[in-house]
Amino acid sequence: MRVLTVLWTVCLVGLCHCGGDNGGAKGGVKGGEKQNQPQENAQPAGRVDIILDLANPDKDKVNIETKEVSGVEHTTYTSKSVPVTLVVGDETRLWATPEGEKLLLARVSKKNESSLLLISAKTHGRVGKKYFEKNGNGEWKKITEENYDKKLEDLKNEPTKKSAKANDQSEDSPNIPPQSEAPPSEEPESKKKNSKK
Repeated sequence: MRVLTVLWTVCLVGLCHCGGDNGGAKGGVKGGEKQNQPQENAQPAGRVDIILDLANPDKDKVNIETKEVSGVEHTTYTSKSVPVTLVVGDETRLWATPEGEKLLLARVSKKNESSLLLISAKTHGRVGKKYFEKNGNGEWKKITEENYDKKLEDLKNEPTKKSAKANDQSEDSPNIPPQSEAPPSEEPESKKKNSKK
């Protein structure tokens, strides 16, 4: 019985002692290779990133729908066939697909120089939203839902600024009435002759 106990102890000590005799190896396997740990947001093998760049969207990969409501231009981006995995704005990473998440849409709402961004994604069956505002430096900054709603309402109530080009055209072009509104004294000679006959 003692022999079995001694053999059992020797086997356990031998299995637990995996390091070499070089004193510097602590807790490692002698002759083993270091393995890389998986990254937190690692993608499955073979997955290709579909990037939605708000400054330059790829129309082959995303659907783009623009409409104006209450003077605010809303541009909605949705993926075509392959899910969008990354949303960037002015070279800033705004959203990336974590495991189990899918981008439903990204919507930019703008009027004059103000821009807001809503990113809607589905995670494990639940819809989550992220909100951003473009600041004066042209950078997207994360904001709360309450701030987003207030700023969107402010955009709707904000007067529309005329573009400089539209102002130049209206000042330079004289107020010429259309042909049908011209006074009778200015009718072309051919019409005067036809009316006398």
